Amino acid sequence: MERAFGERLDRWVALHAQHTGQVPDAVFSYGAWAPGTSTSWHRSGQAFDVSRLRRSGRDLVSARYDQWRDAPATELRARLAAYWRLAAGLHHEFADVVTYLYSADHSNHIHVDVGRFGPQRPRLIPRSKVQVQAVQAMCRHVWGRGEVEITGELDGVTRDATTRILGDHGGSGELTDSREAWQAFLVATMRRR
Repeated sequence: MERAFGERLDRWVALHAQHTGQVPDAVFSYGAWAPGTSTSWHRSGQAFDVSRLRRSGRDLVSARYDQWRDAPATELRARLAAYWRLAAGLHHEFADVVTYLYSADHSNHIHVDVGRFGPQRPRLIPRSKVQVQAVQAMCRHVWGRGEVEITGELDGVTRDATTRILGDHGGSGELTDSREAWQAFLVATMRRR
């Protein structure tokens, strides 16, 4: 992988440990580089597919939705909350974060790449269906906001829920107001137990 991209992944692992309390000693992946002639970020060594974080041979969190999506309700709720806290940390560091909501091809990993923002930390792009779906999934599965539907549209219900979450956890305004508001929402989501 490209060196600066690897350093960014290291920052994400440290961020995850800091805010979730999970300190992995291994990150399982389907890879960073893929041979071929495509223009994929994988081809440039600036993409990574996260499948699970482990410590001492045990899973801390799994992005293998394909393996646990049919789990009993209590286990499924816990796995979805852990998955979306993991995704929150990835969204904190990377603009392009692709989950199982995007396509069945991503049901066994979360894809990240440098995408639109390059070396800068990302912000929320309201027209990004992928980012908005993630926000909505975080609201439902981490924050217990059942009124938020996962549509990919930044609707009033989603805006109201995220504004309340931000206000209750030291942030202010709306997610679309600033990069800082976006980052504050993601950090609060990682910390949520």
